[in-house]
Amino acid sequence: MIDLVGGVDVAVAESFTDPQFPVAGRENDECGGDPKLLCRYEALHFEKGREHMDGELALKYVRSRHAQGEEGSDFARSRRQQEVLLALKEKFMSPFSWISPFRVGSLLRAVDEATDTDMKIGEALTIGKMLVKTPGGAIKKISIEDLFFSPPTSWYGRYVLIPKEDFPALHTFLRSQLGSSR
Repeated sequence: MIDLVGGVDVAVAESFTDPQFPVAGRENDECGGDPKLLCRYEALHFEKGREHMDGELALKYVRSRHAQGEEGSDFARSRRQQEVLLALKEKFMSPFSWISPFRVGSLLRAVDEATDTDMKIGEALTIGKMLVKTPGGAIKKISIEDLFFSPPTSWYGRYVLIPKEDFPALHTFLRSQLGSSR
């Protein structure tokens, strides 16, 4: 979809380098005997700020998981996925810069292939209408990262997150952020 709209301008929140992004199709490459199997990976680097991305680069940006520090976390990947979705939404908001009859049909096919839903067409159009009417600044992103900590793997035998306080405190936070009284 990103390629069909001419790419997206993503607001990269933090600079990072991923020295071990897997190269598609080289998962089983013996790399000419290299014991480190370096040919299976490529290094990626993204600078903080606006970056124009085609579909392939956007996919690498959201899938990267071997950066040092916080950018290598699942929370960072989730944030990056949201950044790309917001950039795609912004692109849809100015359709005259990319739309053509060919692209509309191709885009509808791409959306159909990428999604599976039991919504009726009227329901989907209603959601689409709401998205178009919602300005980018009105979209609220909620992060619960600071409410958890990751104990040593020896505690549970694997990587887990547990609340810093307790689950009722987490629920209270989420209700306050979502504006729900239940």
